Amino acid sequence: MRDDRRGRAARADGDRARRPPEGFRARSHERFAQLTDEALLELPAAVARAAGDAEIFIADVPPPPLASEVEPKLAAFSPARPGVPAQLTLYRRAIELRAIDRADLTALIVEATIDAVADALGHPPDLDEP
Repeated sequence: MRDDRRGRAARADGDRARRPPEGFRARSHERFAQLTDEALLELPAAVARAAGDAEIFIADVPPPPLASEVEPKLAAFSPARPGVPAQLTLYRRAIELRAIDRADLTALIVEATIDAVADALGHPPDLDEP
């Protein structure tokens, strides 16, 4: 693209406000929660059993990754302990940045949940039966 006389064309290409956002964004936190509820219905039976009646939390951003981690986590799972129910935390912005469309967002939520549950329980991520 060539610059016009005042140089506006060059700035427009690098202006983040004029470009579409990266990834697929849900309209609101509530909408993301609704999409999460729909996506979790698609969990494989083994993961659904392992997660049990976990409390679902949605946080906007994950904690900073550890030095040994390459990317930030998409989800975290802590199994139930005496007096404390299981907890699944999904990191909204990290998931949305990787999604291309709504179907991809749903698939990423399912995949992140499977990985988090398998990691917390010490199973391989391709968890078919615990």
